[in-house]
Amino acid sequence: MTLSMSPNKNNNRMTSIQIAWKYGVISVLCAAIGAVYEYFSFGVYAYGMIYAFAFPLFLGLLPALLFAKANRKLPPQGSRLLWHFGVSALTVGSFFSGALEIYGTASSLTKVYWFVGVGLLLLALLIWGLQKTGRAKAEPLQAAGVAQ
Repeated sequence: MTLSMSPNKNNNRMTSIQIAWKYGVISVLCAAIGAVYEYFSFGVYAYGMIYAFAFPLFLGLLPALLFAKANRKLPPQGSRLLWHFGVSALTVGSFFSGALEIYGTASSLTKVYWFVGVGLLLLALLIWGLQKTGRAKAEPLQAAGVAQ
């Protein structure tokens, strides 16, 4: 029996659906956490806390569903990981800035979440674009010596 390691369109579709499912669950959890927090905040609310679910919804679920619907090949794992980290940084940053806003304080350190999140998203797109054009041969994390 021979095992093939070649990419399979059905495998890409299933992986896209699995990613979409995970981001859907994360979006619902973020919305529930925001709703519970708002309920117990004595009428004080923050948009960062309420709309934290939007990052995994629009940057995770929607692209994964589009890849599954179009039956397109997924980006390489290194690009996907950077994208997931970027979405995570933006989601956590939204919760953190919302919590600080509810408590009536502010911190300039919350900007770090936005810069890191957007930077990771842009880096993921850049690496994916370079790999699509054939300029980058190896996976970026493999080239850096990170085990996957």
